[in-house]
Formats: sequence, C-alpha cells, structure tokens
Amino acid sequence: MTIISIENKFAFVHIYKCCGMTITHLLKNSNNKSHQIQCGHSDIRDLQTYFIENNLKFDEYFKFSAVRNPYDWIVSLYFYCKTDKKHMWYELVNKNSFDKFVEIHTNEHLNLPRIIGANRVQSQYEILMDYTGKINVDYILHKESLEKDILLLRDKKIIRKPLIVKNSLENKRNKDYMSYYTENTKKLIQKTFEKDFEAFGYDV
Repeated sequence: MTIISIENKFAFVHIYKCCGMTITHLLKNSNNKSHQIQCGHSDIRDLQTYFIENNLKFDEYFKFSAVRNPYDWIVSLYFYCKTDKKHMWYELVNKNSFDKFVEIHTNEHLNLPRIIGANRVQSQYEILMDYTGKINVDYILHKESLEKDILLLRDKKIIRKPLIVKNSLENKRNKDYMSYYTENTKKLIQKTFEKDFEAFGYDV
C-alpha cells in the first residue's frame, strides 16, 4: 500500500507489519491531503510506474518508509497470519510450527514471481528497491526507534498528530522475538534477509 500527497509532495510506502497502521493513521489524521493510491504489497517500482503514468516527477517527492528487524518481522507476520482467518496463510500457520513456517516462507514464498499489483512476498530491501537494484527512498524509519524517527516527519509538517501505536497483536506474544528461533531458523533468516540486515543496520 502507498499513500501520497500531491499538494505536499510526499509518498509513504507501507511495508507490511512495519508500523504501517500507526503511520497510516497519523497521515490520515494530519490534514495533509494525502490519500491511498495503491493496494496490496506495492513497492517502489510500482510507485515509479504510477508517477510515470500520471506525469509526476519522482525526484520532487519526499519518499519514506518504515522497517523493522527481520527476526522480529517474521515473528510478527507469523502471529498476524495465525489470527487473521481471511489471510491466505491462516491454515498454513495454524497447522505448522513457527520453525516450519520459517522454512516454507524462506524457501517457497520468497521465491514466487513478482507480479505487479499483487500481494507478493518480498524482503524489505526488495520493497524499497528501484529498477536499478538500489533503495530509492529519502527517509527510513525504524520500528525500534519510531518515536525518535518520526520527529523528522513532524518537522516537515507531514505528521501533525501525537504518536499512538496501533497494534493489538504485539502483547499477545513473547516480547523476546529471538526466543522463537532455533539455530537452524536463525540461519535461514540471516541468509534470506542478508540485505535487510546490512542496509537497515540490524545485527545478524
């Protein structure tokens, strides 16, 4: 999903399970004339295509997104799928352990072809990657330091409301996300999301 403001020239690329609900809520309540332009798991390349089709200049817009530690990201995704009966992986996660989900996710889901406009599965790096293979956003917020990182959006008048975290699932699982991992699943995450760890400054 992507949210854009033509008048204020910014675009927020929402990476699933990365503070998206919180930031989207803030944007929609900040009177910045923003609106959603793309559904599903849209990425930077989708946004570039949208700009071309609508005769907008990509470089004139302030583009931002939010990321989180890959270990934490996959635990969050697992528990989200486990509780959302409409999710395509609901049965999968409720029939299998977290270890099995990690194996399937890293070996199968992330190897599916990228289809424009679909709820495709990509790494956080891939979602923010343009057609040259490089990250193409101006600012990246981190879930772990969201309260501090969001100050820049306040300075730019993109967000005007106080930060209220919108997530009901975080309290339903162990706060220590690393406790869900075995040495084998840790290695799978490290290998699969190598660029995420490196690009966004997370320890392997």
